[in-house]
Amino acid sequence: MKIFFELIYNLSILVSISIISGFIGHRGNKDWSRSLFQGVLFGSAAVIGMLNPLVLAPGLIFDGRSVMISLSGIFFGPSAAATAGAMALILRLLQGGVGTTMGVLVIISSALLGTLFYALNKNHDCEIKMGQLLYMGVIVHVMMILFMFTLPGDGGINTIKLMGMPILILYPLATIFIGRIINESNQRRRTIEELRESEKKLSNKNEELNVAMEELVAIEEELRSQFEELQISEERFRTIFEQSPIGIALIDPSTGRFSKVNSKFAEITGRTIDELISTHWKTITHPDDVINDMTNTTLMYHKKINGLNMCKRYIRPNGEIVWASVTLAYFKLEGNANLSEISLVEDITKRKQMELELEHLIFHDQLTGLYNRRFFEEELKRLDVERNYPLTIVMSDVNGLKLVNDSFGHSIGDELLKKVAMIMKEGCRADDIVARLGGDEFIILLPKTVNYEAEQIVKRLKAIALQEKVGSIDISISIGLETKYKSGEPINEILKKAEDHMYKNKLFESPSMRGKTIDTIISTLHEKNKREEQHSHRVSMLCQSLGHSIGLSDEEIQELKSIGLLHDIGKIAIDENILNKPGKLTKDEWEEIKRHPEVGYRILSTVNHMSEMAELVLAHHERWDGSGYPKGLEREQIPLQSRIISIVDAYDAMTSVRSYGSAMPKKDAIQELKKNAGTQFDPEIVKVFIEKVLEK
Repeated sequence: MKIFFELIYNLSILVSISIISGFIGHRGNKDWSRSLFQGVLFGSAAVIGMLNPLVLAPGLIFDGRSVMISLSGIFFGPSAAATAGAMALILRLLQGGVGTTMGVLVIISSALLGTLFYALNKNHDCEIKMGQLLYMGVIVHVMMILFMFTLPGDGGINTIKLMGMPILILYPLATIFIGRIINESNQRRRTIEELRESEKKLSNKNEELNVAMEELVAIEEELRSQFEELQISEERFRTIFEQSPIGIALIDPSTGRFSKVNSKFAEITGRTIDELISTHWKTITHPDDVINDMTNTTLMYHKKINGLNMCKRYIRPNGEIVWASVTLAYFKLEGNANLSEISLVEDITKRKQMELELEHLIFHDQLTGLYNRRFFEEELKRLDVERNYPLTIVMSDVNGLKLVNDSFGHSIGDELLKKVAMIMKEGCRADDIVARLGGDEFIILLPKTVNYEAEQIVKRLKAIALQEKVGSIDISISIGLETKYKSGEPINEILKKAEDHMYKNKLFESPSMRGKTIDTIISTLHEKNKREEQHSHRVSMLCQSLGHSIGLSDEEIQELKSIGLLHDIGKIAIDENILNKPGKLTKDEWEEIKRHPEVGYRILSTVNHMSEMAELVLAHHERWDGSGYPKGLEREQIPLQSRIISIVDAYDAMTSVRSYGSAMPKKDAIQELKKNAGTQFDPEIVKVFIEKVLEK
């Protein structure tokens, strides 16, 4: 509404100048200087309007120069149009800004269209009809709207949405109003001339008859000219209507059926123009949008709102849905008392799809497809109202995820999380909210669900989990729940209680799960490489013998024997191709192999009763001289059991067939042990191993 008032203010200045110009000269005057003077007057009016414009953005201004310049051409010919246009053009170039190109094109087109009208209308003394003024006003300002597409980026579309309707309503009306003022001025002058002519006619009847005949001929010529101009105007309007880059449809409000559509609208809706004519707009509208459309159009029809821009969906014959931005307005065509509805339609399907995809990314976990923490937090606020009580929160945690990641790699860990997400969705009801909070934590919101019902859902989840595996890995989920029955209970307290119950259950379930997972890891490693299984058993037996020889207790010997079985468990994370490579390892492959003590440490440290063994496995590749890995420990800094494993592991590797070479004779292997005693190995333990175990 502010835009309408500012444009009306600007146009009122032009009306004042037009009234003044009416007393100075008229369109039919043959004196070129008088025509030039009219051009200066109309140019001055345009300049005054340009100095008081409606400013949408720096350099993007709207005023009435197009009205004045086109009327100067229509009524006063090319000299006036050129003079007025030149004055406005100079000022617009000085004003500059993003709308300069559009402004220059509007000035030029207004002058050209007014001059063209002047040239085509042979009888310059006749009154310009209101219909002609309307058509000229519409054509000039439709061109203005088309020139808005020269604005950079989305500026054109946005400006059309904002200014299109005010321009198409006010500017043609201003053209008619000012044109009528000039017509009346010309009419007064013509009346005076006719009185003078009557005096002459009284003195000479023959001359009067000749003048009458000339007038009849002139009227006939004028009608013919108007008819031709009408045909040209209709053709121009038809061309603009058909070639518009946006869909345009005219609807009869009394029937709701399309009376005229352009080819772009037909393309958007997936139909032909013939199919659309006389079709009701509801037929092609998505059912979910019909009520909203009817409400808005009713408000607009009864002038409760002045215009409408909305997003809606059309349905094509093949069922495809098209999103569109629709601008609606009502207007009256000349000669028709009934209102017509015009729809300007832009296909925004791609933009809408991007918005929906972005919304999905914002509120969904990319790995599992479940809702994410952000959605959960907003949904929890929405559901925490009286009508959803009792509201049950179910917290869950995947047992052993870190162990799986460390042992089998993050890709298997991701598969485990996706499998748990599938279990959650399968075990819950359709309206339940299932989300992944992050890491190994999942949460379920159960509106209108008492504690007993929630426990049944938990039992169903656990039953499904027992039936599922990821490879050879069992799935274990620790779950806790809490129910909110009344509004006085803080939802954060309910959430914390559910989490506490979950962690309490995890204390009992997680160790068992980790133990099972380690058994699975050992089985998987031995399946990948049978030689590793045989190697581990031989190392375990030799460790038992060496432990007896150096006087360890039975408990220490049993632990040493277990370490012998588990010392290479970290190789589960090493590529099978590297483990079984027949040739020499590359530098990168060797670095990968050297990771296995650390991986073994991380795996075993997840089980409480194996934490000490984890430390011993971590150090079993340290060297007596401190040049080993991963910590570079030396001498007695290296645990005794790790020093024993180091010697026995090296001996068995030398005397067994490996992927990279044949077995070494026992005698040569003993020589290697002696050679590296004091550098790689503890010399005292090497001596005992050789004398009391190998040579016994």
